[in-house]
Amino acid sequence: MCESSIHPSLPPSLPQVLLVERLYMRREMYLSIMMDRSTQGPVIVASPVGGTSIEDVAASNPEKIFTEAIDIMEGLTEETALGIATKIGRYLPFPPSLPPARSHFHSI
Repeated sequence: MCESSIHPSLPPSLPQVLLVERLYMRREMYLSIMMDRSTQGPVIVASPVGGTSIEDVAASNPEKIFTEAIDIMEGLTEETALGIATKIGRYLPFPPSLPPARSHFHSI
């Protein structure tokens, strides 16, 4: 068995260890795309307050959770994406120089 040149307890398939500066989040948000049973289609659920415990946010601040159904025939439109982004405080318009990226989101 070959030992790692970095440390004997590390597997030999680990050729190097990379170190990066730790960054701290300024705030957590929540965004998911899930299937909605009532509409039998995808829905975006987003919140400017969030992280992993969206259930706690729903119990304490239900007005801070936004949902938007996605028409499966139309896909995610720029209008829907920008509407959700605005509601959670992140307005990032699609750059006009990126039409392939814009059309890719329509196919999701």
